[in-house]
Amino acid sequence: MKKNKLAETHSPYLLQHAHQPIHWYPWGEEAFQEAKRRNVPVFLSIGYSTCHWCHVMARESFEDASVALILNNSYVAIKVDREEHPDVDHLYMTAAQTMTGGGGWPLTLLLTPDKEPFFAGTYIPKEDRGGAMGLKTLLTNASRSYHLTPQKVEDLAKRITQSLADSVFVKESERTLTEADLDRGFAILQKDYDTVNGGFGKAPKFPVPQHLLFLMAHYNRTGDQKALEMVEHTLRQMAKGGIYDHLGGGFSRYSVDEKWLVPHFEKTLYDNALLALAAVQTYAATAKPFYQTIAEETLNYVLESLGDEQGGFYCGQDADSEGKEGKYYVFTRDEIEKVIGDENKAQDFCKAYGVVRGGNFEGRTILNLLDNPEDEKARQDFAEERQALKAYRENRVALHTDDKILTGWNGYAIAALSQAGLILDATHYTEAAIKAVDFIERELRQEDGTLWRRYYRGQVGIAGQLEDYSCYTWGLLTLYQNTQDVRYLELAQINCDLMVNLFYDEQGGLFFQSRQKEKDLLVRTKDIYDGAAPTANAVALYALHQMGQIDADPRWQQLVEDSLRAMGEQISRYPTAFSFILAMVSEKMSGGRELICVLTETSIEDVLRWKREQKDQALTLVTLTEKNSKKLYLIAPYLKNYPLKEEGFYLCHDRVCEQPQKTLKELKMPKDR
Repeated sequence: MKKNKLAETHSPYLLQHAHQPIHWYPWGEEAFQEAKRRNVPVFLSIGYSTCHWCHVMARESFEDASVALILNNSYVAIKVDREEHPDVDHLYMTAAQTMTGGGGWPLTLLLTPDKEPFFAGTYIPKEDRGGAMGLKTLLTNASRSYHLTPQKVEDLAKRITQSLADSVFVKESERTLTEADLDRGFAILQKDYDTVNGGFGKAPKFPVPQHLLFLMAHYNRTGDQKALEMVEHTLRQMAKGGIYDHLGGGFSRYSVDEKWLVPHFEKTLYDNALLALAAVQTYAATAKPFYQTIAEETLNYVLESLGDEQGGFYCGQDADSEGKEGKYYVFTRDEIEKVIGDENKAQDFCKAYGVVRGGNFEGRTILNLLDNPEDEKARQDFAEERQALKAYRENRVALHTDDKILTGWNGYAIAALSQAGLILDATHYTEAAIKAVDFIERELRQEDGTLWRRYYRGQVGIAGQLEDYSCYTWGLLTLYQNTQDVRYLELAQINCDLMVNLFYDEQGGLFFQSRQKEKDLLVRTKDIYDGAAPTANAVALYALHQMGQIDADPRWQQLVEDSLRAMGEQISRYPTAFSFILAMVSEKMSGGRELICVLTETSIEDVLRWKREQKDQALTLVTLTEKNSKKLYLIAPYLKNYPLKEEGFYLCHDRVCEQPQKTLKELKMPKDR
C-alpha cells in the first residue's frame, strides 16, 4: 500500500494516517514552503490517536478518494499530533475560539502559506448535512475564494493573526493575591457544584482534578469541612459511575451526562495520575479506606495498562475498538450470566451493577453503582465476579494504546506515584516512580542537560516544552519529599535553571510554551488558564515555589511572587480558571513550613514514617545527614548553619526556625497546638 510522508514519523496518531490517499505532511517548514511554491492554502488537521471524533472524520473523509483529490490538488495538507505539539495546538485552538467561539478535536483549519488562519472548525462531515457545509463543499469554496479574492482572504488572516499576537499575556498591572481571592474561588466552585451528582457544571462533565486539588488545599488551610465534603462526594459519585472502570480501574476523560453514567471511554495518563493524586490526598485527610481503594485501582491501571517495561508511561487508551465507541467496556446481561455461571450470583451482580436486559448504552450495559447505596459492600462482595469479567473482557479485540511517552505527562505520574508510595505505605508505587525517572534520564535527557519531549519505540524527538520541564520537576520534587534521596533534588534544580532560562519572559512576565529557538510558530504563546489539566505555567510556578522552600534561592521566590502579582487581576476575575495556582497560594498562605531534620541516630525511614502520619500537605521536609551533607550544601548552602553532629529537628516558617527539638515526638505541629 502506498505511504505518505507521515510514515516517516514517530507519532502513533500520524502513523494512523500514513496509508491514506492524502499527501499528508507532518508539521514543519517543508510543508509551508511547498504551499508557497504551489501558491495554495494549507489544510491543517490537529488531533490525537485516542480521539473518537478524529477516527470518525478519518473514516468518513480522509480515507475517501474524492476528498483526497481535492486536498492533493488544491491544498498542502498537514497533520499534527496535539500531544506532541501542545504549542501548535494551543495557538490554533485560540484561533478557532477567536473565530468561532468554540473548539475541540479534531481541530480543522485553513491557513495561508505564512501559517495565518482564515478558517477554523472542528469535526466536519464529508457531505453537506442539515444546512451545514460539508468538508468537500468547504474545501472547494475556500480554494476558489483563496484564488479569486486573495486580498480578502489575506486581510482576514492578518486580523486573526494580530488578534493572536494581542492575546499573548503581557503584564500590565500588578495585584497581590489575598485570602479573600482564595475564598472567592471557593465560593464560585460552591456555586457551580452539583450537590446531587458531585463535580461541577452541566453535561458534558469533566472531572477537572485541579478543582479537587484546590479544594483539598483550601480544606488544609481553613479546616472548612464543606470543601472536603465536595471532594469526597465528587470522587465517590465518579467512582460509582460509568466514567470509572469497575473491572480494570481508572477513569475515562469525561461523562456525556451529569451523573457520570455514560463516559467518553478514552482514558488518558494525565487524568488518571491527577485523580489518583486527589484520592491519595483525600485518604490522607480522612483515613477512609474507600479513597485508598480508588487511588490504588487507578494507579494499578496506570501501571498495568500504560506502563512500559523500561519504566515510562504511555499517553492513553482509545475509546473505540472494532470501530465502535465503548465496545470493549460494555456487556449484555447474557454475557454476564454466562461468565459468572451461578444464576443467583449473576442476578445479584446485575442488580448491584445496574445491568438490565435492554442495557443503558446502545443495547448493552455500562457497569455502574449509581443506584446502589451499598457500593462499598458491592465492591467487596463481587470481587471474584469482577475479576472473571475482566478476564473475559481481555479476550476481546484490544483497545489501541497510544504508546508514545511524553516527559511532561510522565511527570504527573511520578508525582502521583511518589505521593501514593508514602501516604499509602506502598513501596511498589515509589519504585515505579523511581523507574520512570531513570527512564527519562536515560532516554530523554540530552547531553547539554535539556529534555526531549517524546520517546516512541526507541526514537526521541521534539524539544522539550514548558510542560515537560514543569511537570517533570514537580514529579522530581514530590519524589524527593517522599524518599529524601538528594539525587532527585539535584535533577529538579537543574530543571528549574533550564526552565527559567529557556521559557521565562523577562519583559512580559510568565513562561512561554516553547523555546525561543522554535522559529516555526506564527506566534510564541503562553498558556495561563487551566484546561482538562493544570496549565504548564501554574505547574512551573508550583515547582519553583517548592524548590525555593528547599534551596532558599531568592530567584525562585521572587519569580513566583512577580508572576502571581502579574496575574493577580486575571486570577481575581476568573479564579476557577486558575485552580492549580489557587492550590499553591493556599499552601503558601498555610504558613510555608519546613522541617529540617539533622540526623545522627534517627533514620530517614523513621522520619518518613512520621511524615506519613501528618496531615500537613504543605510541610516541606529536608533531612540532613553526614552521608548526604556535601550534596545538600551545594544545593542549599544555608544548611551549613545547622550543626551536623548534633541530632535536632527544626520546625521553620519561611526559614525562620523555632528552637530545635531532640526527637520527633517532642515536635509540636500547628495542628497539635
